This record gives sequence, structure tokens and C-alpha cells, in this order.
Amino acid sequence: MRIGVVGYGTGGRHFHAPFIAAARGVEPAGAVARAPATIAKVQADLPGTPIYPSLTAMLAAGAHVIADQSFAPAAAAARDLARAAEAQAATRAEPGCIAYDFFTCTDDPDKLLFVEEWRDEAAHAFHMEQAHTKRFIAFHEQFHRNLTFETINVAG
Repeated sequence: MRIGVVGYGTGGRHFHAPFIAAARGVEPAGAVARAPATIAKVQADLPGTPIYPSLTAMLAAGAHVIADQSFAPAAAAARDLARAAEAQAATRAEPGCIAYDFFTCTDDPDKLLFVEEWRDEAAHAFHMEQAHTKRFIAFHEQFHRNLTFETINVAG
């Protein structure tokens, strides 16, 4: 089996590619990379491995794929993911933010799951009052049937 890596960031470079190289009966089919620095990393780490400019090009070459980034099955999901990345960067820079990640639900691609960890309830309250948080929530309200906020565990 030939498996390619789409995205050669931390996950692709330090997790997926080494496991592909170590697996019996599996060979690297290539990597999708466009940035010159990323292409140089692939060339240094995986000499001779084909580098493709897009997922489409890699699939056309017959590779199975492991993705180290989020993919959107439809335009609406792509809008969500683009906005989520912006919100993630702004939120991670807030005082009191310990972790802020998001995932597409595996059994409902229209559902985004956010996993947040805050120093305390005051830090979370501050986050909820930020303009970027309010814009993000308002953006999602127009595309989704509902938004549900559930606190599972508050750091204290």
C-alpha cells in the first residue's frame, strides 16, 4: 500500500510520516507541500519521495492519504473551518487560555466540537465578551440550526 501525507506540519512530519516509514508493506507515496520551507523539509526528511502541489494531484497518482489538516466536504464547512482557525488564534492569545481546539464531528460533518480549557471561570467570561468571540458566534448562528454550549469541567 502506498500512503501519502497531506500537510507536513507537526503531525505529518513527526507522527504520520514516521509511522508510514515504519509500517510493513507500506511505502510513502508522497507529500502535499507548497511552501518552499515545507518542500525543503520533505526533501530532507524523505529523500526521493514525490511532492505534490495538491491533494487532487496526489490522489490522481494513486495514493491513499493521511491528512494532517482539516478538510471540508462542502463550502459551508470550509467557511466554518476558516473562521474557526481565526477564532482559535485570537482565543489562544487571550490571558487565561490554556487550550482551545476544534474538531469536526465524525458522525455529523455539520457539527464542530470545541474543546476549551481556561485558567478559571473569570478567564472564560472574559473570552465570551471579546469582539472576535461574538463575531464567531454570530457567524455560525446564520448557518446552523443551533449552537449548544456545555461546560464539562471548569478548571478551578
